[in-house]
Amino acid sequence: AEGASPAAPAAGAPSADAPAAGVPSADSPAAGAPDLPADVHIGRRASVCLGVSGSVAAVKAPDLVRALLQRGVSVDLILTNSACKLLHASYHGAVPWEQLQRLAAEHGRGGSALASLEASSCHKQAAAETTLTIWCDADEWSAYASVGDDQVVHVELAKRNQLLLIAPLCANTLASAALGLCGSLLTCVLRAWYYDLDAALAEPLARRAGAQAVNRPIVVAPAMNTVMYHQRITATHLAALTARGVHMVPPVSKLLACGDTGMGAMAPVDAVVDAALQFLQEHLAATEAEARGDEAEGELA
Repeated sequence: AEGASPAAPAAGAPSADAPAAGVPSADSPAAGAPDLPADVHIGRRASVCLGVSGSVAAVKAPDLVRALLQRGVSVDLILTNSACKLLHASYHGAVPWEQLQRLAAEHGRGGSALASLEASSCHKQAAAETTLTIWCDADEWSAYASVGDDQVVHVELAKRNQLLLIAPLCANTLASAALGLCGSLLTCVLRAWYYDLDAALAEPLARRAGAQAVNRPIVVAPAMNTVMYHQRITATHLAALTARGVHMVPPVSKLLACGDTGMGAMAPVDAVVDAALQFLQEHLAATEAEARGDEAEGELA
């Protein structure tokens, strides 16, 4: 899969690069996302699970992480195996993996990634502290030794984050997501995410924890080679996700890392982060409004 661009967008993109049928246009905002000022800062404790999959645009992971941290959001960064390999490649004179390690050192909780789950469950994280924890597929079961005692990583990551952002979303992970496959930590987190639940589970959970607890937002930013993007199966898979309530930040047309010019490059980092934070802000506001309503009902009872 492709997605990162080594150059500025090519002028006069050919008409063949129009979006696939059923897919939002590249110059449209994420569906339902109002404009968000670039200087907005999430002023309350918030955490995003950022999934990075195997598109060349994975090299932009440090920029995505940095932007989220600067806006006051803690990040659980999940890397697929392909993304891990791409992050070790040189990009604009630097190695993205090394950049991520420096960010983790500045914003780490200390100790292993698995230790961060224990810290989270014990509420050891300060409310104003923004943190970064990096996860790979090997972390899923590496320390699992006692059934019923040890935490299941993908379940805990789904519980402790308020928004799931997958950027870039490569063709392979898109297909897995559309079909419900879960062969990686990232796709396992997606399957454990609190969204698109049937009534048997959603209704009692909503009564107990509020409607927002069973409808946590998901934002995806597809990125792949232009031929892969224009295959009809891509539109089918994207439509499957949007039908479940997933929000998409459409790709753009430019010169891709493979040398082709066309639709498929990941949207600019600022556009991806702005869309994600808008949905996060709306989710947090709705959650707080529900909590205030429950408190008022309790006082009247």
